[in-house]
Amino acid sequence: MRHRRRLAGMQNNGTAHIAAVAARLMAEDGVDDVELAKRKAAHQLNLPEWIGLPTSQAVYDALRTQQAIFQDSEQHERITIMRAEALYWMELLAEFHPYLTGSVLDGTAGRYSMIDILLYPDSDKDVEIFLLNQGVEYKFAKTRNDRTSAVLQVLRNELVVNLVIYPSHDEWVVFRKHDGSIRERAHAENVRARMTIDAAFVSDANLPLKHGHTHSRKNLHMRFNLLSRRALFRNVMLTGLAAIALISGCSKFDNSQSALNGPQVTAKFFDAQFKDTAGKPVDLTTLRGKIVVINFWSTWCQPCVEEMPMFSEVQTAYKDKNVIFVGIAADQVDNVKAFLQKTPVNYPIAVGGQQAFELSQALGNRHDAVPFTLMINAKEGITSRHFGVYTRKDLEADIAKALK
Repeated sequence: MRHRRRLAGMQNNGTAHIAAVAARLMAEDGVDDVELAKRKAAHQLNLPEWIGLPTSQAVYDALRTQQAIFQDSEQHERITIMRAEALYWMELLAEFHPYLTGSVLDGTAGRYSMIDILLYPDSDKDVEIFLLNQGVEYKFAKTRNDRTSAVLQVLRNELVVNLVIYPSHDEWVVFRKHDGSIRERAHAENVRARMTIDAAFVSDANLPLKHGHTHSRKNLHMRFNLLSRRALFRNVMLTGLAAIALISGCSKFDNSQSALNGPQVTAKFFDAQFKDTAGKPVDLTTLRGKIVVINFWSTWCQPCVEEMPMFSEVQTAYKDKNVIFVGIAADQVDNVKAFLQKTPVNYPIAVGGQQAFELSQALGNRHDAVPFTLMINAKEGITSRHFGVYTRKDLEADIAKALK
C-alpha cells in the first residue's frame, strides 16, 4: 500500500515537472503546440515512460502561472497588441465570417506566437482574390488538418497572422483539441468584450515590491497572491464569454432524433437550479406533468435568436394544450437581459452560463453546441431532440409527437 502511494506521488511529481518545463517551452521558446511541448519536455527530463504526460490543462495552468509571475505587464501588453491586430484583420475580412482562436484568444500567447483567425468563405479563392485586390501580400502555409481548405499567412506590424480557411458549412461545427476539450473561438464583438474586461484589471498589476528585489521569495509570494486573486475575479467575469466562444460558433447541424429517454434522464432538467435575469430562482419542478420544450441558446448565436420569435408564436398557439417553452441561455446575465429588452419572448428564460452547456450534454447534446432543443412529454420522457434551427412545421410535428 505504501509502495503504491509512493509510486503515485512520484508520478504526480513527474507530470507536474513535465507541465512546468512544457510551459517554459511555450513561453520562452515559441512552441505553440501543447502536445509537442509536452513531448519535448518529457524528452528533456528523460523520465521513465510510466510517469506519463500531464493533461493539456495542467500545462496551460503552469503557463499562466509563469506568465503572471514573471511576465505579467509584458504579457498583458503583448496580448492587447495581438488582439488589436487580430481585430484589424477580422474587420477587414468580415465578409468571410472570421473568428479568433488559439493562444491570442485564451491569453497564453508567447513572444513568438502567431495570430490564428478562422475564415469560412464560399471558396478559398474568394479570400485570395480579396487580399490581392486589397494589395495584401500573403504566402501559403501548411494546412492544419484534413478539413482545412488552405492557410494563408499575412504580415503586418511585425506580427504573423494565419488565415485558416475552412469550408463555409464548417462554421457550425464544433472542433475539439487533442485532449477532447472544445476549441474556443470568438467573434470580433467577443474579442472586444474580453479586451474591455482585461483593461479593467490592469491598474493593480504592478504591485510595489520592497527594495526593488523583484524576484525575492517573499515578494514573489505577495505578487502571486495578488495576481491569483485578480485572475480568479477576471475568470468569473469571463465565464459567460468563454461559454459563448464555445460559443461564437453557435452550431447548425442536420436534424436528428433519438430514442425515448426516461425520467432518470429528464430528472437532471427538473432538478437543475438556474436564475432568471432578475436573479430570482427558476423552479423547473413546477413544469412536471407538462409538455416542455427546452431550448438551449446564446445571444451570440444568430440562428438561435432568429428562431425565438417563432417560438413565442407557437407558445401562444399551444398554451391551452399544456405546452410550455423554456429557454436556457448559455450566456452572461447582462447579455441576456439586454437582448430580451430588444427582443422579448413570452416564455420563461433561465440564465445558465457554462452550466447550461453541461446540462444540455447530459440531455443528449452530443455536439456541445447551440441551438439545441428537446421536448419532454407529460410522462417525463424525452420524445425528440433537434440540433440547429427549427422550422415551424418540424417544431409543431415534434410537439404533436410529445402530445400523444
